[in-house]
Parts: sequence; structure tokens; C-alpha cells
Amino acid sequence: RSCCRVVMMLAKTGLLLTLNVLMAHGACPTSEWVDPATPASACDGKVDTQGNALTLVFSDEFATPGRHFADGHDTKWTAVTGFPIKMGSQLEVFHGYTDLPDYAYTEGGVLKLRATSARTRQSDATATGYPAEVTGFSVPQLQSWNKFCFTQGVVEVSAKFGTAANVAGVQRLFSLYGNLARVTQTKTMQGIWPWSYSNCPSTADLSANQDPATKQRISACQGASFTATYGLNPNQGRGAPQIDIIQAVPGSSTENYEQRRVAPFYCLSENSATYNAVNKPQPYELNTLTLAPGMPTDNDFRPQERHAGDPSNCLPKQWARDWYNGLAPLNSGNYGSNSGADYNNYGRVFNATLNPLSAPYTNLQPDTLSAITSLPATAFSAQHVYSLEWVTGSSGYLKYSTDGVRTFNIPASILTASNPYTVSNTVQGTMYGRQIPTEPMYMVMDMSVNSALIDYNIDQVPSCNSAKCSCSNDCSDTASLSCFFNASGSPTSANQRQWLVDLCAALPVTWEIDYVRVYQKTAAPSATCSPSDFPTEGWIRANQNDYMQPGAAGNLLRYVFSGGSDCSSDNDCGTLTNGDCKNGYCVCNDGFTGPKCLIRRAGPSLACAVPESYMVGGAWCNMSVPTACTSATASSIFLGGDGHGKCVAAQDIAGMPIRETLTAAGTYTRIGSFNGRCQCTDKGEGASCMTVRNSNPPPCLAPSSLDYTATGVALQAYVTNFCTSTSLTTAETSACNEVSYPAGKYAYCDPLMNAYWVSTAQCRSTNLPSPDPSPRVIIYPSPIISSSAMAGGGAGGRIVRIIVSVVGSITILGLLHSF
Repeated sequence: RSCCRVVMMLAKTGLLLTLNVLMAHGACPTSEWVDPATPASACDGKVDTQGNALTLVFSDEFATPGRHFADGHDTKWTAVTGFPIKMGSQLEVFHGYTDLPDYAYTEGGVLKLRATSARTRQSDATATGYPAEVTGFSVPQLQSWNKFCFTQGVVEVSAKFGTAANVAGVQRLFSLYGNLARVTQTKTMQGIWPWSYSNCPSTADLSANQDPATKQRISACQGASFTATYGLNPNQGRGAPQIDIIQAVPGSSTENYEQRRVAPFYCLSENSATYNAVNKPQPYELNTLTLAPGMPTDNDFRPQERHAGDPSNCLPKQWARDWYNGLAPLNSGNYGSNSGADYNNYGRVFNATLNPLSAPYTNLQPDTLSAITSLPATAFSAQHVYSLEWVTGSSGYLKYSTDGVRTFNIPASILTASNPYTVSNTVQGTMYGRQIPTEPMYMVMDMSVNSALIDYNIDQVPSCNSAKCSCSNDCSDTASLSCFFNASGSPTSANQRQWLVDLCAALPVTWEIDYVRVYQKTAAPSATCSPSDFPTEGWIRANQNDYMQPGAAGNLLRYVFSGGSDCSSDNDCGTLTNGDCKNGYCVCNDGFTGPKCLIRRAGPSLACAVPESYMVGGAWCNMSVPTACTSATASSIFLGGDGHGKCVAAQDIAGMPIRETLTAAGTYTRIGSFNGRCQCTDKGEGASCMTVRNSNPPPCLAPSSLDYTATGVALQAYVTNFCTSTSLTTAETSACNEVSYPAGKYAYCDPLMNAYWVSTAQCRSTNLPSPDPSPRVIIYPSPIISSSAMAGGGAGGRIVRIIVSVVGSITILGLLHSF
């Protein structure tokens, strides 16, 4: 670390960029979503399989250590809490999602995701729609939902799957979902997941297409009288299809289709080449597309499936008739040389007895098109690149590959074809074509602890006779680790719970991701979560309570405020490039945000930097942290001893449950990120109350009617009520226009920030004259150091670092900051 540095700051309309950021890009594009750490080689001469030039539109290299992803910490990813939706007749999923920092964090240049045998529980059984639940395992799930989405392009993820390659039960997944459904939020998936369909069938064909007029919430049968309410396009079918780019399935089992499926007369015999194509040893990978409507479960020409009452899943009798033409195992045009058809999952029926979805969206039969491929020998010990090339339209396709070698290809033509629907050899209608996904999709990184695919039986968990044995799937329940009775209750010499013994011994398991990159055609990029041709924001806002996570204080996503975390050195704040440790708190350089300044501004955090800079309190905080909002300890050293603020409890939506994860200390810790908001005393200002309150000019204070503890929904109502007043001043009218949805430039800011912005508009126009925003000087006192230290040795002095945070015209300041 050098003895001094020159910080050149460029300020315009409230945004400052350090010279470090401006020079960090090289050959890669300068974009809020492109990580400056992305090497130039990742951007030079990139083309798709058709030779089209590609531009990098998103990257995360995970190079900054110490990031974690609980809501409100990161601009790119959100760690969610909750539980997966069970979708199979006997499928057992044993994990809960936790957002604790030691489950998803950056270290050593990679993102690390961990699965453990700690319990996660949902303890408030009275919460509406959230029953009490306890799982024996805890895992992370990171989403880019409603932050970064894209339509079409090439996705690359470099991953090392970590330990326990031969231990079944912990799967690693990297997936895409349509932005209209938020994974783990059940109500958002009802009638939305995994529809990829835009037809309005005739009455005669309703059953053949699983009645989209009833079961598809946004269907092509709905005109402008319905869609105008949500800002949607009339007569356009919408949904949230699912694409699993990589599903890594560990284990030590090897399928023998002939012996286990054909010999017992479950399935018809196949030739040896077909057996070789489908008999893949674990560990293997799956590449899938799940969409609806699928072929109805009672269709004569659907493959045999266990969930439909057949004794086993089988390969189709006639591929062109019984499944999707072109996906036969030996079709070299659609499978790689080491890949074959995955017959274990043709799409599990989504009905009311198997999952918490409600009528009329139940009994939906989706289709899952899936390929199985042997994983590289070093997939669990070294980084490999898994990718998807996605092109929409009638000539579009999905192309999956591993290390640049094709594994699976789904051409649009096999989805768009119409097919007859017959029951008992009688034609009941025509199934209209589905479509390659056209929705804006977001990314999900997930770990799953379950007994599916323990031994090639996706709908049949390992047997456990509950009358004879303890059958809980919990490593801390030692009685559940042994069972020497088979499913019928007869004694057996083999432990029927050995799979659980092996799984418990293997945990914790860590999955490492080196980078995630998204490219799009240079000529036609579309990287937004709510494009005009497939909008989502109006629907999400109209149903916002369904999308909100428990503990999020009534916000769809928490705004990522800049700085405020306690620190002991600059290294705690992302080093000097990102921020500084000032008086025990992180102060972010311009262009960076998050409590510890570890992530670049992007999305709302970038667009809303100006109103954030005017706030007096309002940043997220944790009430259990005694120094939150400069409440006491750190501020007392330099700032008078009383503190500049306190953390006050933030309200949540009524009926939300309490979620907790068991820690290594043996106690449950509440999950769901922050639980409070900063409220400043008369000594502080800034969102985290870190700044000495200025008296010339003084900050604009919100009226007492603005409740900082209110939910995001209540704060939205405050803004609406304020802005519909008939006595607004010119300044207040302008501020209301700035926060109005959908056109306002601050429409997507934090709800409290918007309430503060409109309620203080008149004060700003009076005390802070035009241009607005006007220059403000913020002074951060530095620790007392010796004057000789400033010059290389000697006695006392103080450096004052002055930052002009907002100016109306371009201003360049060069300041010498010594250490």
C-alpha cells in the first residue's frame, strides 16, 4: 500500500466515478453490469455458433473477497430464504434456503456456496400461507430476479462442484426462470410457471392444451380490458419457463436400462446403441427445458411414467408420436457424442395433493425435455465451463455445451409442431405448439439436498418403513441413520438408510463458481427485466405482496445503501479502490455501494444515487449491532460521544413467518437480512447517520408524518397520498413526477427514499437553490496523526477529506490523501 494516493473525482449530476473504475475495463464494455475484473480475453472476438458478433452485457468475476448476498447487500444477486416447492408424487426435498453469510460468500477469487446438515425452520404456524416447517439441511440460493434479466444470448458459468463427487443427494444447479415467477414464492408461480405458450385454443381443443383460459393466468385469450391493468400486451400468452443450464448430479450408481427396466417387463427392449446412450454413470449432468402446457397425462402417446401409474419410466415406444420428434437418444443432431435422452423426468404433474398451489392452477402437466451427459472426470476438482446459447423465434434453439463441446440441442421446430391428443385411441383435440422461451429470464444458482436421483429413481425415494424405523431425514436424528427393514416391513441385512449415512458424512459440501458471463448479439441486445415487448413490472407491482420475502419489510427487494457497516481498517471496506474505514464505519467511494462497499452501483443503486445522498437516516441496519447507525462506540471517539443515530425496528407485512437457521453454536439465528432502519439524531445526517450534521446549509428533514419504520407498501401509499394532494408546490410536483411509476427517473428507488424525496422537495428548493441538486460539502474527519507522518515524520495534525458529492456542472477535484 503506498504512502499516499491522488483521488481524482469527476462529479456530474450527483454521480462520482473514481479514476480506478474508469480505467479498469480494457477491451470489455463499460457497463453497470459488466465487472471491471473481467479479462479482456473474455470480450475479444466473441461470436456465437452462427458467427454473430457478441457483446458482453453482464459479468461477475467474484474477485472481491468478503461479499455476501442477503437482501440489501448486493446489486447483482439476492440470497433468498424459504423452501423449495415439491413437484413430484414421492419426491422428497430436505433443505431450507438460508441467507446467512457463511452459506454464500466470495473468497480467493471465487463464489463459494455451501450445503450443510444444519436445520432451517419456519416457526410461525399462524402466518397465512406459510405453514410450520423444519428441514434437516440448509443451502443457499442466489437469484438475479428483478435485478438483471435478459432475453436471448449466450450464458457461461465456470464452476467446480467441490467434494463428494460419489455421494448422492446434493445437486448443484444453474438455471434461468422467467421473471414473472419468483422461485420459492409459491403464489407467484401459480398459473405462471412454466408456461411458454401464446395460443387461444378453440373450445374443442381446450383439454388438449390444458385449458389455458383457466390455468394460464396471462393467456392469449385475454384482451386489453385485462392486460391494461398490468401494463401487459393484449392477447399475448405469458409465463415463466425454466431452463436448467447445468444440474450436476453426484453419486456412484450406474444405470442398466436393459437389466432394470426391460428384464422385469416394465419397458420395451432397445438396441445396444440406445442402451449405451442412456446408461450414464453418476456423477452426471442434466440439461433441461421445462415448459407448459405439456402433453396431457392421459394422452395415449405420452411415454410411460411412474407418476402416471406405470411401473417405471420408459423410453417412448415411438419418438415421433409419443414424445418430441428429434429427441431420440441416437439423434446426433440434438445430442453430443457423450449424451443421451434422460427418461427419468418427462415432467412431473403439478397437482393439488403434491404441492401448495391452489385451484384452478392445479393438475398441470408440464413437459421436461432433458439430456443426460457424463461429467468431466475433474468436474468436482477443477473449473469447467457450462454454457447455453439461446435464440428465440420459429428458427430459434437452445444449445447446451460443456467446455465448448455440445451436449444437447433443442430446436424450436420440435416445440412449435401441433399434435393430436387421443385418449383410448379416440382423438380428443389438437395440442397446439409451444415456443422456445421468449420471456426475460433471470439467473438462479442453487443447491438441492434431496433423495431424487439417489439411484436413477426421480419419483421414488429410498424405502423406509415408518412403522419399523425412524424415517426423518435429519443428520442430528441418529435413529434415522439405520433401518434394517425393507418397505414391506421384512428384515433385511442392508441398511436402507445408508444413503443418508453417506450424505451426512459428506457434509458440508462447497460449490465454487469462478465467473458468470452473459453475452448478446451486438446488433440486438435485450438485457432488462421488463422489456416493452414482454413487460413484467406492472404485473409484479400489482401482485407485490406475493413476491415479497418474509423479513423484507414489505419491499420487493431491499435497496442497496452505500456504506455504514462497522470496520476496523480500509480492508474491511473493499480496500481503497472501493471505500475507506472512517471512524469505524465504511464510507464508499463513488461508484461503489453495499454496507462494506464491496459491489459496484448498478440498477436502482446507480439510478438513485442522488436522492440517497440527501437522506437523513433510512439505511438498513440490524438492531442487534450496538454500533449500527453510529449509535455509540465508534462515533464517540471523534463526534461528541452521543452518537448520530440509532437502529429502529422496521415493520414487516402482517402474517409473515419467522425463519431461522441453526448455527454452529447450537442456537437458531433469524434469517432474512436486516431488521431495522437508521434514524438520525440532531447530530447526524446521511442515510446511515455517519456524517456530521451540516449547518450551512442544514439538511432537509422529513416531516413527522413520515414513519421510518413503515413497510415498503405503506411508504408507497404515503407517496401516493402526498402526490395526489391538490396543494403541491412546483418543487413538490416535480419531485412527484420523478418518483412516479413507470416513467419517473426515481420510480424504482427505495420506498422510504421516495417518500423522503417528495416530502422534502420544497425544503430543497428553498434551502438548496437551483441547480437542484446543488453542491454539498461533506466532511469526514480523519483520525489525528502526526504532522511528520503526513510528511514522513513528526508530531500532530489532522487530515480533513473533503468531497463535493453533488454538483450541477462538471467539477474535477484532485485531493492528496496521506496515510
